[in-house]
This record gives sequence, structure tokens and C-alpha cells, in this order.
Amino acid sequence: MIEVIYVVRHAFRANWSVDPQTGVYTASMKTPTGIPTDPPLTSHGVDQSKELAEYLSHVEPAVDRIYSSPFYRCLQTIKPFSDQLFEQGKANGLIRIDRGIGYVWPVTCEIRG
Repeated sequence: MIEVIYVVRHAFRANWSVDPQTGVYTASMKTPTGIPTDPPLTSHGVDQSKELAEYLSHVEPAVDRIYSSPFYRCLQTIKPFSDQLFEQGKANGLIRIDRGIGYVWPVTCEIRG
């Protein structure tokens, strides 16, 4: 039976913007996936992911399963912790990618003029 669920948002990411006239997304840096809305972590975000790994390695009850969005920044955020688990022989089948996990932008807006 599940007793505790830890929810973590991705670490600090690089930025992207959308042109309000065209709706085109532009990344502030080249993205590893080539998708402007899938930016990597910044160096600060990488440091945060290492801090998260340290924190999660000491929580009680211990983490026994990880679900992650497939977004690059999310996978980068959990990688240091999953690497620790793998080194300890505890990562077999632990990480599950779930395409349903993520933030959904509002599809409607009020236009004032």
C-alpha cells in the first residue's frame, strides 16, 4: 500500500519565449532535443538536482519508484538520484517515464481591446 508520495518539480531550466504575433517558440539556447519548449537545466539547475539527490537519499520512507515526465529538464533533475540508486544496485525498474505527467497551458484566454 502506498503511504507516501514525494512530488518534485524540475530544477531551474533555461528559458524560452513565444512570439505573441506568430505563436512561434524560441529557446534562449540550443536544446538537446531540438524542441524549443524542452530546454535543459541551467548550471544552477544542475546544482539543484544534485542537492535533490542528496536529500532524497535520506528521506523516510525511502523512495522505491520514480515516475517522470519525458521532458529533458525533468529527466536531468532526477538523473543524479537515479545514478546513486543504480550504483547501489537499487535502480532496476525504478524509473518510469509517463507522458501524462506535465503542466498543461490554458487553451483559452480573454481578449480585451
